[in-house]
Amino acid sequence: MGNNNKRNMTIGSNNNKMVRTLITGSVLAITTGLLCWAWYKNSVASTQNKDQDDNKQNNKKNKESGKEKNTVIDTDNKKPSKCIIVTEQINNITNVNWEKLLKKDVVLLLSPDISKIHELNEDNVEKANLSKVIHCETGLGMWACVKSLRKDQLICMPSDLEDGIPDDIKHFVKQIIAVDSEESFKKASLDV
Repeated sequence: MGNNNKRNMTIGSNNNKMVRTLITGSVLAITTGLLCWAWYKNSVASTQNKDQDDNKQNNKKNKESGKEKNTVIDTDNKKPSKCIIVTEQINNITNVNWEKLLKKDVVLLLSPDISKIHELNEDNVEKANLSKVIHCETGLGMWACVKSLRKDQLICMPSDLEDGIPDDIKHFVKQIIAVDSEESFKKASLDV
């Protein structure tokens, strides 16, 4: 009988130790979490205050020196960005200065049936601008490029496009310019 009491006391004291350990661990974890959160909030707030103070000092210096800078960008004078789908008829248009176009905010998407622009001399184009000529292997790929580029204007010749212009493209460009002749293409593309 004495052994049973000892065993019960040992089991009871082990349970008490386990409960105390769990409670102590939980309290430490919660305390550590709260301290980390408070430290993070404090450091973020001090960084924001420092940035605001720096901005105030810079504004004060600019006003004192009379050189307050206008940080508003005038978008009214900005030329629209363009995406031109080069199809067979557009590729056959003569006297288009493709090199000059590529210096502007223009991307040329070569439709699947076009491998090269006839009048584009790649030696005269800066290397950075050559990346603006994108060879599309499929029609789906071409329209995916149009969607991801999100240019202001899309210039294309719908009669040259096998399935026409997809309905949802109007959600990805501000303006679709459908050209039907050499003159209308030159007018639309050269207005850069």
